[in-house]
Amino acid sequence: MFYEYFNNQSPKDLKGVLIVSGNKSDMGEIHYTNNALSELSGYQKSELIDNSINILMPKMIQEVHDHFFINFYDQSRSTNLIKIINNFLLRKDKFFVPIFFLIKSI
Repeated sequence: MFYEYFNNQSPKDLKGVLIVSGNKSDMGEIHYTNNALSELSGYQKSELIDNSINILMPKMIQEVHDHFFINFYDQSRSTNLIKIINNFLLRKDKFFVPIFFLIKSI
């Protein structure tokens, strides 16, 4: 359902999208990305799918990210949690891009 919606949007109408697992068994694993995020990050979709979201994070964030993910997991099970975070995306060429994350449990 989500995948079909994102695939039918034109790049100018939709920003980068990642669908990342929030399950404890594969926490942080990228299950979907669109062309806009692939272009922004410099990675091919195939390089992102089934990899950890940490590939897109600066090292100092990677080091604490799993703790944030566990907190999100615990909170999102009890409420319909939505967070907007201003941060940086680490491109494949190691340059940073400022971005806004919309984090929502679905």
